Amino acid sequence: MWLFGAVWPLRPELREAYFVGYGRPLTAEEERLLKLLTVRRAVSYLHHGLVDGREDLVARGRLVLDRMVAHRRWSNGARG
Repeated sequence: MWLFGAVWPLRPELREAYFVGYGRPLTAEEERLLKLLTVRRAVSYLHHGLVDGREDLVARGRLVLDRMVAHRRWSNGARG
């Protein structure tokens, strides 16, 4: 999930290399599930960071959510 949410939006060539090694791309269902789990994890980072006073977790949650939103905007713009 970390790769999907934080790394691959900035480095799509790493995503491609990962799946070459994996042997196949994700199915549409797997892709949707990965997105949902990544958002859930990011919200969990935010929650625990705020409750426990852990700025590192807050920053991690914000990073993942920000990158996913930016990637979605770019992807929608590229399609439309």
